[in-house]
Amino acid sequence: MRAFREGDAPEENPVELQSELEKSAQELTLLIQRINRTNSAARFGERTLADALAERDVLKIRYNAYRELASAASTTQARMTRSRSKVHQYRECRGNSAEGG
Repeated sequence: MRAFREGDAPEENPVELQSELEKSAQELTLLIQRINRTNSAARFGERTLADALAERDVLKIRYNAYRELASAASTTQARMTRSRSKVHQYRECRGNSAEGG
C-alpha cells in the first residue's frame, strides 16, 4: 500500500469506484436471486434443493456448536483435574509434615 501526501491525487477516481461497486452489487443480487429460484424449483429427492441446502446449513451450525461445547467442556475438565490434583498433593504434603513433626 502506498502512502499518500496531502495534495496527491488518488490513482483511481473514487466516484467511478463507487459506481463500479454499485453495479457489481446489483449484478450479484440478480445472480443470487436466480440461484435461489433455481434451488427452489429443483427437486432433491422428496424435497427441493433449497430445503436440502437449508438443512445442510443447520447441520453445520449444530456441528460447530457441539464442537465448541465439547472443547469448552474438556478445557474446564482439564482445569478441574489439575486443580484437584494440586489440592490432593497439598493435603498429602501437609499430612506428611504433620506426621513427621
